[in-house]
Amino acid sequence: MPKLLFLALTLLVAAPLVLLGWLSASQYRSQATLARQRIDELMQSQLADLDSSVAVVFDGYEAALKDTPTLINAISQFDRSMPMVRTSMVVDRRGNLLYPPPPIMNSGDEVMRYRALPAIIESRPPMGDDDSANTKATANYATSAAVNSAWQVWFLDEGMQLIYWRRSANGKSDIGTLLERSRWIADLTAALPDRAKQPASTSSLRRSTFPNGVITKIPSSKATNAQGFVGLVDERQRMIYRWGDRSDRRPRPIASRNLPPPLSAWRFELHDDDPIPAAGLVSTLAPLAGAGVVLLALGGYVLSSVRRRMKQAQDRVSFASQVSHELRTPLTNIRLYAELAEADLEKLPAGEVRESLGKRLGVIDSESHRLGRLVSGVLEVIRDSKKLRPPRLVTANPDEIIHQTLTQFSPSFVGSEIEIDSQLQSDRDVLIDSDLVEMILVNLFSNVEKYAAAGRYLGVRSRFDEDDLIIDVIDHGPGIAPRHRRIIFDAFTRLNDSTTAPSGTGIGLTIARRLAHRHGGTLNYLNHDQGAAFRLRIPTSGTSQ
Repeated sequence: MPKLLFLALTLLVAAPLVLLGWLSASQYRSQATLARQRIDELMQSQLADLDSSVAVVFDGYEAALKDTPTLINAISQFDRSMPMVRTSMVVDRRGNLLYPPPPIMNSGDEVMRYRALPAIIESRPPMGDDDSANTKATANYATSAAVNSAWQVWFLDEGMQLIYWRRSANGKSDIGTLLERSRWIADLTAALPDRAKQPASTSSLRRSTFPNGVITKIPSSKATNAQGFVGLVDERQRMIYRWGDRSDRRPRPIASRNLPPPLSAWRFELHDDDPIPAAGLVSTLAPLAGAGVVLLALGGYVLSSVRRRMKQAQDRVSFASQVSHELRTPLTNIRLYAELAEADLEKLPAGEVRESLGKRLGVIDSESHRLGRLVSGVLEVIRDSKKLRPPRLVTANPDEIIHQTLTQFSPSFVGSEIEIDSQLQSDRDVLIDSDLVEMILVNLFSNVEKYAAAGRYLGVRSRFDEDDLIIDVIDHGPGIAPRHRRIIFDAFTRLNDSTTAPSGTGIGLTIARRLAHRHGGTLNYLNHDQGAAFRLRIPTSGTSQ
C-alpha cells in the first residue's frame, strides 16, 4: 500500500479520535473546575466556622490585658503572675523604652530578646494621633475604631511572636505585651475540635490559660463531614495540630483558609481524597473509548478492504501487462507476414484478385498497427512511472514525423471524408524522441477519427518557439464542455458511455499527456471557437538546418 494512502487512512481514524478526546477532556475539565469551585466554596464555609474559635482566644487575651497596670513596679509583678506573658514593654510618646530594664547577664535568651526590643518598638503600629511610630507598620488585629489597641507580629529565632499594644489611660505611654509562644499555641489548639464529627449544637469546656486561672467556655467549631482531617499549619509550613482522621494517611489538601489577624501567616487546611472521583473521568472517557473502538474497527475494515482492492488491481495490472507483452510477438509476426504477402502479391499478374488481396492485406496491416498502438498505450498506462525509460533523443524532422503519422490515418480519414489542413513550419532536424512524438500524435489523431469525424476537419499546425517545438491539433467536432475539460486527461475517462458512442478505452489523452511529460513537455487543451484543440509543447536539444 502506498505510504500516502496509509497515512491518509491513519489520519482519517486518528483525527476524529483526537477531536473527540480534546472535546471530552475540555468537557471534563470544565465540569471538574465547576465542581471544584462548588466544593471549595463549601469547604471554605466550613473552615470559616473555625474563625470563631480563634476569635474567642484573642478576645480573651484582650480582655485580660486591657487592665495591665501602667506603673513599672506593678507591670513587673503582673508579668510574673501571668503565664501567658513573656514580657511587657512601656514606651513613651517619643518612642523611648521605659520598661523593661537591661538584663543583668550579657548572654541568654533575655539578652537576645532585649536586643530585639528597639526594632519591635520602631515597627509598632501607630496608636490614636501618635506619629512617633513607624507609619509603615500595619496593625494586624485592631480591636477598637480609635486604634487605641492593636496586635503586632514579629519574628524571632523560635518563630512568629505576637505583641499586644494598647494606649495607657493617661495617654502618655504605650504598653506592649509579648505573649509566650508556646502558651498561645496551646490555647489556640485547645479551642479547636478534637473529633472529626461533632453536633453543631454541642460545646466543650476547655481549660484555658487565661489570666486568673478562669475556666473559660470556648465553643467548639463545627467539624467537617469529610473523611479526611483538618490541620493547623504555622508560618513555617509545619502542621502543629490536626483533628479528624487519625490514621497515617496524608491526602493532599483540597481547601485552605488563612486565619484572621494577627495569625494571617497561619492557615487551616482540609485534607481529603480528591472530591472529583475518578469514576467521573471514566464515565466521561467511556464514550470516547467506545467511539475509538468503532473508529478503529471501521479504519481496520477500510484498510483491509483497500488492501484487498489494491491487490486485485495489481493482479489485473500484472495480467494486462503480461497479456500486452505476449501480444507483441504475434503482432510482429502478423506485420512481418503481411509485408511478405504484399511482396509476393507484386509477383501476381494484375487483375481483380490481386487488387482484392491488396486491399485485404492493407486492412491487416492497418489493424495490426492499430492494435500495436493500443498495446503500447496499455503498457504506458500500467507501467510504474519510476521504471519508464527516458526519452531516446535522435535527430529527426518534426514535419516528417507528422506526415508519416497522417499517412497511417489517411485511409480512415479518406473514408470519413475528413479534410486535412496542414500548416507545418518545423521543417528542420532537431534532437527529439521521434517514437514518443509519433505516439502522442497517433492518440490525438485517433480521437479525431473516433469522436470528431462529423466535423470533417483536421487541422495540424507546427512551429518553433525558441527551443520548443509546438504542435497544435484542431478539429471541428462537438468539442468538450467546460465542465469536462478538467477530467479529460484522467485515465479511463469517457464523456459518453452510451451504446451508440464510439468504442474506446478512455486512456488516449492520458497516454498522450504522460508521453509529453516523459519528454519534458506539456499537452494542454486550448479554448477554441469550434470543436476541440490541443497543444503539444516539447523541448528540443540542438538544431541543424
